[in-house]
Amino acid sequence: MAKGRFAPAWDQERIQRVLTHYETQSGDEARAEDETSPPQSVESAPSAAGRPRGEQMTREVGWGAIKAKLKGFNASELVTLVRDLYQASPANRQFLRGRLLHSPADLERYRRQVTDAVFPDPFSSKPVRVGEAERLIRHYRLSTGDESGAVDLMLAMVEAGTEQAVDLGYANEAYFASLERVLESVVGALPSVPEFARPTILERLRQLAKRAESTGWGYGDAVREITMAAISPRAERRPSRRARRS
Repeated sequence: MAKGRFAPAWDQERIQRVLTHYETQSGDEARAEDETSPPQSVESAPSAAGRPRGEQMTREVGWGAIKAKLKGFNASELVTLVRDLYQASPANRQFLRGRLLHSPADLERYRRQVTDAVFPDPFSSKPVRVGEAERLIRHYRLSTGDESGAVDLMLAMVEAGTEQAVDLGYANEAYFASLERVLESVVGALPSVPEFARPTILERLRQLAKRAESTGWGYGDAVREITMAAISPRAERRPSRRARRS
């Protein structure tokens, strides 16, 4: 590996650890990390005036500093800011449409994206992106406030991941641990789903448990145990495979 490929103090191993951290991070963990992040120090480059190398500049980051700045904006400035955010990226446009012009088409659009992230076309060169699927679900929930739709997306993510494991034999410990964690969130969030929609979710959970039976790594057993809490609430549930390992 050629010298100078990475920034000082960084190497391939450290980069991989950072990628793994964010790939497996839950939604609650991501929000907590953002809220508690301290101000960042950035080393400045030498200036033309010969500022000593190593001089530090402190830059405030996080929602607190942004919120303080926004309080000084008038209505026109806020509209301009939102317009610029809308134009900045497709993800921003999708978020604003969900927040201000929510429709059933939004949920279907997110469902396709979540499924594609977890179970991409096997003939494409796309990698499996569990972290991206979870990011999309957080994005949908924040944008629309639709908790029932978020449960639908979480279940769609686990269904797609299970389908890939069964059809293609795709499997590793971190992958299954992420699917189990999201499935536990589905079961835990069922009370937030309107009663008329629960039978459909329960039937999907039954089909998921059957589909996962043939998978390895103890995943099929874990799915059965987790879904049992919703399908048969009176059944005694053992700790999930992930919890038993820790």
